[in-house]
Formats: sequence, structure tokens, C-alpha cells
Amino acid sequence: MITTILWKIEKFNIGIGYESLMGKASKIFEVELSSKGSKLYRWTHISNEDEKLFKPFNILSVRC
Repeated sequence: MITTILWKIEKFNIGIGYESLMGKASKIFEVELSSKGSKLYRWTHISNEDEKLFKPFNILSVRC
């Protein structure tokens, strides 16, 4: 997996190193809001700049 991330960093000329990218990724998480039996999922707010960094990884559509 690290190899894939390094490849995408280079291919998309992201302009950030692996460790810095992982540091930013560690701050992103999904929040589950529950009300009257229904659940709503939202990602924590990230800046437009960070969203552009993660676009090649499709991280904003990942759900575990």
C-alpha cells in the first residue's frame, strides 16, 4: 500500500511527502449523527487545499 501511495504522490505531482500526507490523513474522520433511528454520515471538515491533495486517493468516498 505504501508503494501505491508513493506512486500516486509522484504521478499526480502532489508536492508533499509521504509522512506529511499521512499526518494530514490522520486528522480526517467520519462522524455518525443519529436522530430518531436514522443515521447520517459526514466527513470532518477539511480545507480545499487538503481536499485537492487527497483527490487522487479518492479518500473522501471511503467508508469502513
